[in-house]
Amino acid sequence: MLGELEQLVLIATLRLGDGAYGAPIQRVIQREMRRPLTAAAVYKTLARLEAKELVASRVARRPRGGAAAERAATR
Repeated sequence: MLGELEQLVLIATLRLGDGAYGAPIQRVIQREMRRPLTAAAVYKTLARLEAKELVASRVARRPRGGAAAERAATR
């Protein structure tokens, strides 16, 4: 069984497709669901979803070419 936040993160991940990085997931949930959400909550939830084998992740460079790495959710 999935919790509400897990469902929201999974839906946002599916909606974003290849652009399903932590920050875009956070923005979609905040904008579309009008729900405040920290980046830490997104990453913890992605970790739970990965443990349940519902998503897989990889560490990748930011899509805009930034130097910092971000965790990307993949299907």
